[in-house]
Amino acid sequence: MRYIDLTKVQHPPGWDNRAERALQEVSPLSNGARNEAINDRRKIWKDFKPCLEELTSKKCWYCESREVRSDKHVDHFRPKNRVGEVGCEEHSGYWWLAFNWKNFRYSCAFCNTSHEDQVTGHVGGKADRFPLRDEARRCWHSNRPLSDEQPTLLDPTVEADPGLLWLDEDGMARPSYSEETASWPHIRARESISIYHLNHTDLKEARLAVCNECKRIVNDGDEAWREYIQGAAVAQDRFAKVVTRLKEFLDYRAEYSATARCTIMGLRSSDRPWLDSVLRD
Repeated sequence: MRYIDLTKVQHPPGWDNRAERALQEVSPLSNGARNEAINDRRKIWKDFKPCLEELTSKKCWYCESREVRSDKHVDHFRPKNRVGEVGCEEHSGYWWLAFNWKNFRYSCAFCNTSHEDQVTGHVGGKADRFPLRDEARRCWHSNRPLSDEQPTLLDPTVEADPGLLWLDEDGMARPSYSEETASWPHIRARESISIYHLNHTDLKEARLAVCNECKRIVNDGDEAWREYIQGAAVAQDRFAKVVTRLKEFLDYRAEYSATARCTIMGLRSSDRPWLDSVLRD
């Protein structure tokens, strides 16, 4: 997961007027009729999807996959029609956010819908899940501020949230902090890993491949660096290519760039001062 800056989203011409008109049309309806009317207007968020995918070159905002989990959806971060948490059986969903682009997240099918990992048996996928720290503070109506809630799920559009996830060298996602040292951040990361299905076997294998390639490039960099600091002209060119290649892996548009960053951070040492300059940007 990498931070997504929503201020960079470009809106299609006339889209905001369409979204506002759709909200006005569904607002006076009863719950059942409203849900159907919202779904009938799904083209509104589908037409916005290219604006979302452009921010990350078609990577899922939750898992950073482009091809492994290829089908892409517009996820409503706060579910639009119902909330699949215990005690929310009567909740009609955050329908007033159904056409609000700030509630849209670009997601692969594995993060957004229920799937079973055929290897581990774990069933993940966000669907209509939206747990809170305190259920009593959930917004049931549009006249209550969303700031009253404390969502459990990590949100890629909140700059502080992606850093609560760490990607190990074996491709596994885990919380950055232990439950003993930072209970709530740990719980948020742990639940997000489960609900977004961030340790699906195919995904772990794809991240592992990135880890291994980054390690290989860093090893090449060590050799080039030792020769470069001695003044070897050929080594200078080799070292520059290593840095360029690592920065390509770290680019936020690259697939599994958060994995690359964690791997490179884990490889830092006093014998590799050059890695700090690679990570600094």
